[in-house]
Amino acid sequence: MPATRTSTADPTALLLRRFLPAAIAILAGLAALRWLASDRGLISQGTGVVLMTLVSIALLTGLAAWSARRLGAASERRRRADRDDLYRLLARSYPNGGTFLFDPELRYVLVEGSALAEVGLSPEAMEGRLIRDVLDADTLETIEPIYRAALAGRTTNFEMPFRGQHYRVTVAPTRDLDGEIVGGVAMTQQISGEVALRDQVGQLQKMEAIGQLAGGVAHDFNNLLVAIRGYTELAQLSPDDERAGEWLDEVLKASEQAASLTKQLLAFSRKQVLQPRPVDLNELVADTEGMLRRVLGERVEMITSLDPELGFVQADPGHVNQVLVNLAVNARDAMPEGGRLTIETSNVALDETYARDHLGAVPGNYALLAVSDTGIGMDRETSARIFEPFFTTKPEGQGTGLGLSTVYGIVTQSNGYISVYSELDWGTVFRIYLPLLGSGDEEQRDDSAEPPPPRRAVGRILVVDDDPGVRGIVETMLHEHGYEADIVADADEAISRCDCGEYDLLLTDMVTPGLHGREIAERAVARNPKLAVLYMSGYTPRSAEAELPPSTRFLAKPFSARELVSAVDEALSSSGTNGESRSPV
Repeated sequence: MPATRTSTADPTALLLRRFLPAAIAILAGLAALRWLASDRGLISQGTGVVLMTLVSIALLTGLAAWSARRLGAASERRRRADRDDLYRLLARSYPNGGTFLFDPELRYVLVEGSALAEVGLSPEAMEGRLIRDVLDADTLETIEPIYRAALAGRTTNFEMPFRGQHYRVTVAPTRDLDGEIVGGVAMTQQISGEVALRDQVGQLQKMEAIGQLAGGVAHDFNNLLVAIRGYTELAQLSPDDERAGEWLDEVLKASEQAASLTKQLLAFSRKQVLQPRPVDLNELVADTEGMLRRVLGERVEMITSLDPELGFVQADPGHVNQVLVNLAVNARDAMPEGGRLTIETSNVALDETYARDHLGAVPGNYALLAVSDTGIGMDRETSARIFEPFFTTKPEGQGTGLGLSTVYGIVTQSNGYISVYSELDWGTVFRIYLPLLGSGDEEQRDDSAEPPPPRRAVGRILVVDDDPGVRGIVETMLHEHGYEADIVADADEAISRCDCGEYDLLLTDMVTPGLHGREIAERAVARNPKLAVLYMSGYTPRSAEAELPPSTRFLAKPFSARELVSAVDEALSSSGTNGESRSPV
């Protein structure tokens, strides 16, 4: 690195040191010429003196001016060299930065920095060249007005993208010793990581806000669906009109569609209660393969590459299947002319560096589920919004914009992480990371996918729900199937009724005014230790969800009469929240 040059010599002394020897030599020569001329009688002595004086003045004046110019130029060169050395020193010590010094003609006179090479720049290719010969048209359109503003005395701070990176830039004028503007300087710092982090934080905040709204709306909608579906099933048992069966079939069909939409909204908002268990992703992929091939159609080839050593993960099998189907549909639509879909699994480890660069990722061991296609791909702007709810690139009427948002919600609620990488005309790959279980946890896996048939255990049930439609249909369904049930609307009445000890099962909604379902259950069991507990809800707030142990019995809304009776029978026939074994009464 060049050393910074300084000068301590006094300018007047330096001028005299250079000027006096030449002046003495000139005067001595003129004196000799005058003596020679007067001695030979060419001019008079007085005339010689005058002539020598005039010539001496002219020569000395010219010599003085020449020396001053030489001295000034040297001083200016030293000043500029010192300035350049200072800028180079600052640029080299500035992390991920660059310094660009330019003159009034917008020509680069100095270029230095540690971040130049990564965007294909070098001092040799820039110094001495006009900015219009170095920068592309789009960059020049942004930069040139700001450079000219610096020559007018204005300092500008801004951020801009350049060749795949993002920079924070300060452009300011440079001045000489007299304060006159002689050019400008641009100082840059590469902040791509900071910008990416800001974008990710904004994206997460936006999705969190919309997810909260979706979760609340879906919960109320689920309460309506319980009443619609339940009363329809009961009416089918004893219809009063010969057309009632057809009407109710249509109502049931509509309720199923509404329930499916609600599940998507809840999964997206990360408020749907999952029913996770240890699962093998390889088995899930194999079980879903036939359905995926039908979804993809004949024009899309499907390839699987599954790691035989893949570990188990804790996940809801139905939701993992939904993730696979949603990604397959998205890939199919991206390959209208056909292509290839590849599903891969492997064990991976995410380190601190990866987690630091990818907001939402946590270091640890994961099972990777990668789904890639050879479709049309996406640009960076589209990829950044791909998980937003209701965002879709499909024509109007051909997409809800909830498919990938649902995938995001399911993965996140399962304590996983999802990323997307895409290139236009090359395709897209989604990578889903689900935490691996510890050794031995997979032994807890339950391969029973269907609920057990009703065993018709008997017992008295206390039902707690703040929605009158839900209370009415649950009471009716339980009575129709031989259960004795009392219905209450609030936590205080439920807890006071448990003092008598006459109930065998508490069936409570997770979200009730005042106390949540978990708090109601804890206080009720404290009064009646033999009381079994069954929770029901369309969603649970994160605070309540975090308190529920994995073995908690849970009935997801909307539910059918069979599902309700099966869950109640299971709860009455096995252990309650107090851990004691229960038998049918």
